[in-house]
Amino acid sequence: MATLELIQRCVHQGFALDIGCGKNPYIFRDAVENYVGLDIDIETLMEVSRDIPSANLICASGSKVPFRNDAFGMVICTETLEHLEKPEETISEISRLLIKGGFAVISVPSLSSANTDSMVCF
Repeated sequence: MATLELIQRCVHQGFALDIGCGKNPYIFRDAVENYVGLDIDIETLMEVSRDIPSANLICASGSKVPFRNDAFGMVICTETLEHLEKPEETISEISRLLIKGGFAVISVPSLSSANTDSMVCF
């Protein structure tokens, strides 16, 4: 998975936040230090919590993340923005949450048949 490889290459300091994690803690939790998964679906988080009791999970919206500014060295947001009515609010939150020099790894489905995902790390 290209997203996982990109995340593993982005060496970060501090915590990593996965916005819209869904069941992704299975994938990303061991790839980064100090993983925090965030999702708006409490049922999904409860299921993940049963399977991974040690996972740090928060039920909240990506457009109003309950953490202070500059709280994360990495923010992951994969296959989430396309589901949001106002994705720009989540992108603004990502910017607010990142420490200076931190990484954002964002992917959305591509309309191109030659490429299944579009990713950026900034």
